[in-house]
Amino acid sequence: MEVVFINPGVHEMAAYQCLSAYLKNKGHKSHLVVDSRFFDNPWFKISWLEKWVNVDLAILHEILGLKPDLIALSVV
Repeated sequence: MEVVFINPGVHEMAAYQCLSAYLKNKGHKSHLVVDSRFFDNPWFKISWLEKWVNVDLAILHEILGLKPDLIALSVV
């Protein structure tokens, strides 16, 4: 089984690391996709560049390209 973890920020999440290690130990594959929300940062904003780059679409293509059996993300 292939599992994709979606990290909704730039911070490391220990839960993803633990779950990924457990899955790999059981013979599964796991991937991490980071949704950094580069353009959603109040301290660093490049409005003109935001119009040219669609981060959401790039993340979606990355996830679909991995063809996961399960997508996991935190709701906390």
